[in-house]
Order: sequence, then structure tokens, then C-alpha cells
Amino acid sequence: MAKSVVLFGPVASGKTRYGKEIARCIGLQHVMDLDDVQLQGEGLQRSGYLYLSNSEAYAQRATRLLGTNLLHIDAALAGIGVRPAQAKSRQEVTRV
Repeated sequence: MAKSVVLFGPVASGKTRYGKEIARCIGLQHVMDLDDVQLQGEGLQRSGYLYLSNSEAYAQRATRLLGTNLLHIDAALAGIGVRPAQAKSRQEVTRV
């Protein structure tokens, strides 16, 4: 199973909307917001998870605890063929 990854970016940047697709692309099965996890190391899973955060500092802390990689949303979106501007415009359309 692939090593967990922490994904960060600003609010409404596409982390949740594209999380499952990003996770599949990098070989992960689960997507979870870091705000839903107790950040004490025990609640974090070292493999199989894409963790989402809008706080870079919080994401960096989780990355250190997991001993894994930190990925910015823009790089992740590029990896699945979505430009950041497209992600934002799709979210705005969804909210209307």
C-alpha cells in the first residue's frame, strides 16, 4: 500500500472536490481532512491516506509526524490535468 500524503492549499482550492481523484492518481485509497484527525501520531495512518489541510503549518506538522510527503494543491491538480483556475470556477458554478 502506498505511503500516506498530506495535501494542502487555501480554502475552496479543490482539495475536497478532487481529493478522491488525486488519491487514486497517487495510489491511495482514503481521503480525510486533517481537522478530523487527532494530531498525536496515533490517529494518523502512515499508508493509504490522502490527508487534506488548508493550513500549511498544520500540514507540515502532520508530514513530520507521518514521515511522508507534503503536496500543494496546485501540483496535485496539475497531476490530474486540472488547472487551479478551472477548479475554482467549477466550485463557484456548483455553489450557484
